[in-house]
Amino acid sequence: WDLGLGIYLGCGRKNMFSLFLAKKTKASFGFTIIELVVVTIIVGVLFGASLTLIDYQQKSGLQASLEEITAVIRDTRKKSIIQEAGAVWGIRFSRSFSGSSGYEVFKGMNYDIDEVVKSLSLGRGAEFSGILPDEFLDLFFYENGAASKNITIPISSPGVKFTGVVTVRVSGKILSNLEKGLVGYWLFDEGTGSLVLDASGR
Repeated sequence: WDLGLGIYLGCGRKNMFSLFLAKKTKASFGFTIIELVVVTIIVGVLFGASLTLIDYQQKSGLQASLEEITAVIRDTRKKSIIQEAGAVWGIRFSRSFSGSSGYEVFKGMNYDIDEVVKSLSLGRGAEFSGILPDEFLDLFFYENGAASKNITIPISSPGVKFTGVVTVRVSGKILSNLEKGLVGYWLFDEGTGSLVLDASGR
């Protein structure tokens, strides 16, 4: 009887141990609902943070290009006002077939390669999307600071959600801003006709 009881108790302990081991193994390799929810939240936060970082990097690069070109336009206007070198000053914006864009500061009312004092590239993969490939746009300022014409030049980069916009009014006022998700930019400056062109390059 004692032997039988010992065997019975031994078997009972073994069964209990096997049950405990099974539960332990299941707990080690499985996930609870709470764990899945926590992991989902963490993944969502990391994904949102990565999108925010990408937007920030894209915006920063385009913002830098926008600030640089705005500063050059303001400096060109200042040259005309103070009559540096006894002349008015202008700036040419151009875009090549390859997609690269740049601008040149020149002396006088009309562009002359011999009168160019500064040539700059837009850089950072940005381009003047409002200017057709192999085309250019000239602008100069009078000695009273007024511009020769109204211009609006969108600046964009392929795959970037933001678009920079530089606007110069005949009054000499220079504006710049950064737009997100810009679908089109219509200037309504064609004068006459039945078509209005999208200046965003899209």
